[in-house]
Amino acid sequence: MKKLKITRCHVLLVLIAGSLIGGSALPARAADPLSSWLEGPNKQLIIKFVEKVTTPGSPSFVAPEDRVATFDMDGTVLLEKPAYALFAFAIPLIKTAAAANPVLLERPHVKAIVDGDMKYFAKAGKFGPEGLYATLLETHTGKTEAQYAADAHGFLFEQKHPRFQVP
Repeated sequence: MKKLKITRCHVLLVLIAGSLIGGSALPARAADPLSSWLEGPNKQLIIKFVEKVTTPGSPSFVAPEDRVATFDMDGTVLLEKPAYALFAFAIPLIKTAAAANPVLLERPHVKAIVDGDMKYFAKAGKFGPEGLYATLLETHTGKTEAQYAADAHGFLFEQKHPRFQVP
């Protein structure tokens, strides 16, 4: 029998799943917590780990306040193709900011995003997360932490991925 290798990616996914589940144990098998995953040993290992660390009274129980979720941009957690998840989050926010404050459209990089001209960033040498970070910072200056948290919550839990139709 081949020994199962636990990678950094597995650990990160478990931590994320554990933090999203919160203090409650996984629901009964009626709902598959990883329904988009193929059945196999990795999926079962992660589910069993999350069950152990989220079940009060378990020797492996981790209190919700001690759980940590780590998100990275190296492709092991976030979908990077065809576009960074950051783009999917930021572009609608930038368009909303420009609609609320049309003077932002005088800035070529904001206008390029509103017009869907992502080639602008390649031509201007600002393509990629750096150019988008700068535009997001510029168009969201003045937002409160609560407003930004609401935007992030909406992106993570209310919008669906266009291909996979999951949050």
